[in-house]
Amino acid sequence: DSYQDLIDKNDGDFYPFRPGMSATVDIQTETRLDVITVPIQAVTTRIKKEGGGTVEVKDEDENEDDDDDDDETVREEKQEVVFVLNGDRVKKVEVTTGIQDNTDIEILKGITSGDEVIIAPYNAINNTLKDSMKVKVVKEDDLYKSN
Repeated sequence: DSYQDLIDKNDGDFYPFRPGMSATVDIQTETRLDVITVPIQAVTTRIKKEGGGTVEVKDEDENEDDDDDDDETVREEKQEVVFVLNGDRVKKVEVTTGIQDNTDIEILKGITSGDEVIIAPYNAINNTLKDSMKVKVVKEDDLYKSN
C-alpha cells in the first residue's frame, strides 16, 4: 500500500507511522518519457586523446592562501562513451548522458534509436574494447557460460 492509501482523508490527525518503525522507499526525483536509454554497464569513461589532459604545476610561492596542499594538479579531460556495432567491428561513440536509475541511463546525444550498442561484462567494456576492434555477437545467455 502507498502512504496515501494508509491515511484516512476524513481523519487528518491520524498517521500510520510511529517512532521506531522502518520503511523502504523509492523516491522518484525525475521522469522522462520517449528517450533513448542503454544499460548502465554499456557506458564507460575514457580519457580524451585529442588535446589530451593538461598538467598544471603550482609554484610554492604562488597562491599561498590556497587551501590545496598538492604541488601538482592533474586535469584530464574525460569523455563518456559507448561502443556501437558497425558490421563485425565496434565504433567508439562519445555520448552525453542524462538521468539514470538502477539499471539504465539516458543518452541525450551521440547515438540514435536503432543503433546496436555493445553490452558486455564490465571488464570488457571498460578495459578491453577499443575503437575498431573486431567483435563476435553472441546471445546474452551464452556470454556468461564457461567452455
